Amino acid sequence: MKCLKKNINLSHKKTASSRGFTIQQIMKKSNSRYFYISALRNYKHVWISSLILMGGLLATFLVFNYVKQEEETQSKKEFDQVCNEIKSKIITQINMHSEFLISGSSLFEVSESVTREEWKNFNKFSSENVKFMGVQSLGFATIIKKNQLKAHISTIRKEGFSEYNVFPNQARDFFTGIIYLEPFTKKNASVLGYDMFSESVRREAMQMARDNDKPTLTGKVKLRIETKKNWQAGTILFVPVYKNLLTNTVEARRKAIIGWVFCAFRMDDLMNSFLASKYFNEQTHIRLQIYDEGIISQKALLFDSQKNLTRNNANEESRTRILPVVFNNKKWTLVFSRPTEGMFFFSSQTLFILIGGTTISLLMFALSYSLLITKKKAKIMAEQLSADLLNKNLEYELMNKSLNKNYKRLITSKEKLKAINIELQKAKIKAEESDKLKSAFLANMSHEIRTPMNGIMGFAELLKQGNLSLEEQKKYIEIIEKSGLRLLSIINDIVDVSKIEAGQMNVSLSTTNIDEQLQYINTFFNPEAQDKGIQLILKKNTGVKASTITTDREKLYAILINLVKNAIKYTVKGTIEFGYEIQGENILFFVKDTGIGISKDRQKAVFERFIQADFNDKMARQGAGLGLAIAKAYVDLMGGKIWVESEPDKGSTFYFTLPYTISNQEIQNSTNGLEVNSAPIEVKNLKILVTEDDNISRILILKVLEEFSSEILTARTGLEAVEICRNNPDIDLILMDMQMPLMNGYEATKEIRKFNKEVIILAQTAFALEGDKSKTIDAGCNGYISKPIKKQELSVLLQKYFDHISY
Repeated sequence: MKCLKKNINLSHKKTASSRGFTIQQIMKKSNSRYFYISALRNYKHVWISSLILMGGLLATFLVFNYVKQEEETQSKKEFDQVCNEIKSKIITQINMHSEFLISGSSLFEVSESVTREEWKNFNKFSSENVKFMGVQSLGFATIIKKNQLKAHISTIRKEGFSEYNVFPNQARDFFTGIIYLEPFTKKNASVLGYDMFSESVRREAMQMARDNDKPTLTGKVKLRIETKKNWQAGTILFVPVYKNLLTNTVEARRKAIIGWVFCAFRMDDLMNSFLASKYFNEQTHIRLQIYDEGIISQKALLFDSQKNLTRNNANEESRTRILPVVFNNKKWTLVFSRPTEGMFFFSSQTLFILIGGTTISLLMFALSYSLLITKKKAKIMAEQLSADLLNKNLEYELMNKSLNKNYKRLITSKEKLKAINIELQKAKIKAEESDKLKSAFLANMSHEIRTPMNGIMGFAELLKQGNLSLEEQKKYIEIIEKSGLRLLSIINDIVDVSKIEAGQMNVSLSTTNIDEQLQYINTFFNPEAQDKGIQLILKKNTGVKASTITTDREKLYAILINLVKNAIKYTVKGTIEFGYEIQGENILFFVKDTGIGISKDRQKAVFERFIQADFNDKMARQGAGLGLAIAKAYVDLMGGKIWVESEPDKGSTFYFTLPYTISNQEIQNSTNGLEVNSAPIEVKNLKILVTEDDNISRILILKVLEEFSSEILTARTGLEAVEICRNNPDIDLILMDMQMPLMNGYEATKEIRKFNKEVIILAQTAFALEGDKSKTIDAGCNGYISKPIKKQELSVLLQKYFDHISY
């Protein structure tokens, strides 16, 4: 063996010699390689910790970059939304002024002549209305033929304007002098008599308004009232006024034109009046520039929200959006801009991510470094701790058991999470369906509200014509009244659904005669059913001894009305039968029809809010789709059940039950209109105070009160009402509007009752909600009447309070 080892060593030496290396050189290289690998192992914990730090910083940067991009995207969306809002507000504002001028044009067209005082009173609404802020003046310019000029000037001077003249005095066939102007301030007075047709930009707009019979805006003009100081660009809105002739052609309009009503704007005042407080502030940083037509230049600039601000950085980057706005034939170009944040701008969220991510990365680096150092020390100490290995193994077994328990808990939590995800998915599907149904409901509501409104507006316009016969006038008024009742019904349904959703609907028990309610419904709907060729049958239950029960009379009436009305709506021919029967402790009501029917998969859905049997509307019917939902809510509230049995094309039967609670009290006349006192009007010569802040409502009330009054006083606010009542202690009746500025009707009534407890006060309000009546009585009112006030209903109330007085 020794010889063999020697031979091997000799062979190694010979091999090394043959390659040119000595034994010492080979040993030296081996030692250096060992120390290099050893050094790498000694610094392993540093390399690993550094990789963790780099990974954490990289993740922080990626999250930071993503959040910053999301913030930028959100900022752009908000900017676009604000731009669209401002554009919509500008369009709404101009359209509002257009409608007002159109009504002013109608004033001239329907009157033989409009006096200066009438024009002033007409424009009082605009001067008192906040929405008309920014308007410099509202006026009327009349056409004056050349041969009538001297007579015209003489007439105006006789009205008290001794220096009046039409200017500039240029030779033309006709002139367009301004004769009415409100508000008639010192500045505006200097424009009286100005011939706007003499200036090209104004003339172009006036001609377009005349030829197209549409409100027309001028281009950029300098108003006559402007001075060099604080000069603003201006524009004027013209609406033509025609007289006596047809205006269906351009030639006819040119012959029929008698003048223009107009509205002059200072652009800065106009835009700032409804945009500045919300959009042009330090929070939004929005800059709006409006240019005439599509030309973006200083010459065409109409408005600049930041024209008075000094800009610190002309090269500041900003986000810009350009939107066109077209008013008939006039186009404005809206240029929106807002400064963008610089590259090194950090929001609180991104700064938190940057600082937090860096901090966590450093903590992970320190933790990993500490763990690796600890591991290295533990390896060195392993041999010293071998004696404790058995105890450690026991501890590890205990830890293993604990981990098994935690594993089972984890599995249980996973199953619960899975169940929660399933529920969330169901909720998502339900929410999407609800959104779809609400969209369909909103579309239907838009149609339902517009349909009666179209009837009201359309036939009201027809009533303006002077060539209608009495029969036509009566027919159109009936259509307007029916449309108004339909619109009021839709609003009442929406209010009821809102109260049901809010949980504010309560049960009010009272004594109710079922037979009388059913008989009234039969009488009420029988004409409508006969018009459609349907037989309406009331099935009377002769075997019932006690038809007077204790329940919520109003809600029972509403349920029956909705079901019978629904049956008539969806029945083309045949019969509708309704009635009730006693079943133990419950009353079973039914409404049976031979209508279109409901498929089985939709029979539960018809009772849900916003849903009709088929919202795709293969058979279009008028209605908001709320009646059955309201009926179900009322039945549930009164402790009953409602359901439907139906087959398509055969008909439907709706059932609902209510508790059968017998009442021995005599039935009282209800407020739902089951009996109407038709006694003739006897109360007259009353001194009446009417409190009403709305002009239209006040005109209607004054007209209704003419037969009952000898003197009528009016007040627009609660403060005025208290003062008038204090100065007129002989007032017989006060009609108190409960919603007024400065002091509302409730507070005014309490103040009046402090010094006058005898005067009759009737509350009047448009908010006919449950609870309003008791609230007005608590305030001190004697009675209550809902808007719109009906003459017959008012007559009944007056007879109640004044039938003992002889006039």
